[in-house]
Amino acid sequence: MVIPGAAAVRWGTANKTSALDKHAKAAGRDVIQYIGIAADEQKRLQRLPLYKVAPLAKFGFTEADALAYGQDFGYNHANAILGVGWKDGEVYICSEIYVFEKDTEEIIGLANHAKVDRRVEMFCDSAEPDRIKTWQKAGFRDYPVK
Repeated sequence: MVIPGAAAVRWGTANKTSALDKHAKAAGRDVIQYIGIAADEQKRLQRLPLYKVAPLAKFGFTEADALAYGQDFGYNHANAILGVGWKDGEVYICSEIYVFEKDTEEIIGLANHAKVDRRVEMFCDSAEPDRIKTWQKAGFRDYPVK
């Protein structure tokens, strides 16, 4: 999902949840929202209203269970970074940065702002080794996919 004018879109951010809240209110009926809050985020879980459900927490998925990031480079087409986790044989998308018309340095800034964990491996589009090297110089554990 891309919000016009937004620097980055990431699951669980105030911008996304406020947009969802607006649409849920406009629906005028019972709506359940699924929110990407992990089991070890107790303060956030305690603030959830009854109409919001946190399936990651429900199934015991913690932030530490996000084991890898994947990045598909783009400029005119989207540049996407996904935080991917595995639990009980299932794959989950835990976080997302999805942007257009940003250079590598700008995207690194967005990743820093979104608190992308530099200790976690990021598997990247192998077609652009220069971009992988830029990410590595910025302290990320980027590797080309084979």
